[in-house]
Amino acid sequence: MIGLCDEEPLTSFYSEWCVGTPIVIIMQLLLLRHTLSHQWCKSKDDDTAVEIRTKSKVICLMLQCLGLYKNIMEFLRFAIGPHFDVLLTPTSCTITAYLPKIVPFLFGALYVYFVLLRVEYSFRDSFLSVGKVTYYVF
Repeated sequence: MIGLCDEEPLTSFYSEWCVGTPIVIIMQLLLLRHTLSHQWCKSKDDDTAVEIRTKSKVICLMLQCLGLYKNIMEFLRFAIGPHFDVLLTPTSCTITAYLPKIVPFLFGALYVYFVLLRVEYSFRDSFLSVGKVTYYVF
């Protein structure tokens, strides 16, 4: 397992990781701040709409946090790790090397669930409403 951290992880220019990734992280933090400040307003809808809207907001926040986590871990692994002795312990090496590989699967599953909630909310009282089979397919 330690062999992954001993290898040269850089496949692109070092300056791209040192400049580009912090800019993306800052932009993601600004988006997260915007989401937290503007999306958690009170609404006067019925209870089911508020429940679906609350689920959508929580899923949106989780998607943003997963993306932010992945970018921070890649910044630690590719920009800071090779030049500083921060990631020398086996635990930190394992966390920064393997956990970001799980994030795309979680992100995809949450995104599909988010789409399912939006479809359910949009077509709730029509003949196109979401049935049990659609839930199982998603």
